[in-house]
Amino acid sequence: MSVYNIRKEVLLAIIGTVFITLVIMGILQYYSEIQLRTRHIIDNSMISLQPVVSLATRSVDGGNIMYLQNQAAQDIYQVNPGLLYLKITGTSAGSPKTEYAEAIPPKAIEYTYINKVVADSKIPVYAKRSQESAAQGAVIDYDENLVLVKNPLAIKNGGAIYAVFAAQELSGIGADVFVKIMPFMLVVFMVSLGVAYTMGSKYAKPITDIIVQIDGLTAQVNDSASDIAAAVEEQAAIAVQQSSTMMEITTTMKDVSDSSSQIADSAKSVVENSKHAVDVSEACAGTLNRLKTKMGGIISEQDRNIQEILELDKKAQEIGKIMNIINDIADQTKMIAFNAAIEAASAGELGKRFGVVAFEIRRLADNVMESTREIENKIEEIQKVSNRLVFTSESSSKAIDEGAKTTETSLEEIARMVEGIEAVSESAFAISLSTQQQKTASNQVLTALTEVNQGIHQSSASIRQISTATHNLSNVSGSLRQLLDIFKPAKRAV
Repeated sequence: MSVYNIRKEVLLAIIGTVFITLVIMGILQYYSEIQLRTRHIIDNSMISLQPVVSLATRSVDGGNIMYLQNQAAQDIYQVNPGLLYLKITGTSAGSPKTEYAEAIPPKAIEYTYINKVVADSKIPVYAKRSQESAAQGAVIDYDENLVLVKNPLAIKNGGAIYAVFAAQELSGIGADVFVKIMPFMLVVFMVSLGVAYTMGSKYAKPITDIIVQIDGLTAQVNDSASDIAAAVEEQAAIAVQQSSTMMEITTTMKDVSDSSSQIADSAKSVVENSKHAVDVSEACAGTLNRLKTKMGGIISEQDRNIQEILELDKKAQEIGKIMNIINDIADQTKMIAFNAAIEAASAGELGKRFGVVAFEIRRLADNVMESTREIENKIEEIQKVSNRLVFTSESSSKAIDEGAKTTETSLEEIARMVEGIEAVSESAFAISLSTQQQKTASNQVLTALTEVNQGIHQSSASIRQISTATHNLSNVSGSLRQLLDIFKPAKRAV
């Protein structure tokens, strides 16, 4: 019974392998045949289309649609009976006006040829499918067994040929391939049967004897694996306990290290902030000193401005006095001119010219007096503005003095603040140094504990791997014994 089973298994394995190989060969042969036939169909279609391309190029460019419709053209179309649908479109070149003929404008040319075997219901389908072939060249439609061709025309205003060819050679490929490889498949199948029967008969008995020996060895391996598994489980329990203890210690030291790191970082931040505050305070002090210097300069400039304004007011008063003198002189001149005019009038004809001169002098005196009055008004306005400037400057001087005093007070306060910040910075630096040392020591302890913990984990992982391997070995030996039971010789009844 066991020899028969081995022989049957060998036979089935070889037959299955051969069958799969033959199926793969058939599939490869099928696709290879499709590629060959596709290339052949496309080449034939393009070759048979070349006369049509030449005819269409001449006819469309010359604008002679009759050349596409006559019997000679029909004979060209019917050379390839597989040409089901043909559409020629384009625009003629036209011709310019000459002394012998009028100009012929370009015109659209379109002609459609349909094979007689095409049903009316297929005509719109072929027209649509041919237009969908946007790419230049030939495309195979495997669903309908068609060749879709688009060939542009080399003419001035452009054109194209759209053609649909039948591809009946693509149908029935599977049956042809099956017929070709069927004799080979039968021969290979019969040879595989003979080889399988021979190998099964030759190796079945030795294999059965080896299986019996392997079964005995498997039992020994199973017993040893059980002993190893028990020892490994005990070591694994000890390793787990050690790992748990080291984990607790490591966690505690990590918390201590994290606390030290936080304290060190906080102290470092305090030192940095203190240094920054000292820098900012010193910068503020420098700015206030410059401000104080500038304010002193402003006060001096303000005092000079007030003196100049007062000097300007004094000059304006002196100008007013001079203008009064000018008014007096002009008034006296006016009286003299008036008396001269009276004397000229009493002199008669001889004093007439002198009267004119006296009139002009009086008019000039009036103009002088009017100008002096305007100047006096302007001087009064200048004096008023000067008074307001003096008042405003004095108020500004008081405000500047108060600002200078406030600046000096701020300087003193900032100096005291800088001293306090420097003291805080020194204390924070000492704290940062101590916590940094503590952090370094904690990190060293934590590193050592981590290495020890990693060693324990590695040992535990190794023990688990050994335990897993032992259990797997035991399971494999058990499974192997179950499999070998199938091939053990059956016990004969006594």
